[in-house]
Amino acid sequence: MKKYLPILRTSPFFKGLTDNEILSILHCVNAATISRKRDSYIFRAGDSTEVMGLVVSGGVLIIQEDLWGHRNILSKCHAGVFTLLIYSSYLIYICRGNL
Repeated sequence: MKKYLPILRTSPFFKGLTDNEILSILHCVNAATISRKRDSYIFRAGDSTEVMGLVVSGGVLIIQEDLWGHRNILSKCHAGVFTLLIYSSYLIYICRGNL
């Protein structure tokens, strides 16, 4: 997790904390990193989760997709942005690069 400290320091969630405090928090909450390929999903509509996430590289789109495949972008998250994954009726979609 140390390699992500430059991004974590910029997040409002960790504002004012030292590197050791940030690492201690991450350890206490059993923080983990996940990596997904471009154009893949982190969560699908109806999935349940009890986690929150911080984008550390690339980007994430939170989208709503209808029966006909039309997509509405609800939110764009880039590196350093926390996203509370409470969008149970929406899809969490990976998009690397500029959003």
